Amino acid sequence: MQSNLLESCINFGIGFYKTTEETIQHSVQELEKVFTEIKSIGEQDSSERANQIRDLFTKITRDITSKKLTEDSGNTPLYSNQPIIVQEIPKNAKSNRTIANKKKKIA
Repeated sequence: MQSNLLESCINFGIGFYKTTEETIQHSVQELEKVFTEIKSIGEQDSSERANQIRDLFTKITRDITSKKLTEDSGNTPLYSNQPIIVQEIPKNAKSNRTIANKKKKIA
């Protein structure tokens, strides 16, 4: 009886591993498919806002990759001269504080 239980547990473990492996492979394939579809939709968007976002991320990426990050040098802070992203937010955007204040007034 003990050997049957042990053999059943081993077979269960092998089956579980195989099933999980197949499920993960299928999930990765589906995720890659969905990613490609969504990326295609984004690539087709040529609106002004989409182009502003692309320009912003291009600038941030360029700034980060061109910045020589030094460790333990003490001469230059790690993120000195980084762009202040807050300046890129349009002036008509509502802050979280404004939204929170409106929620408090309603409640």
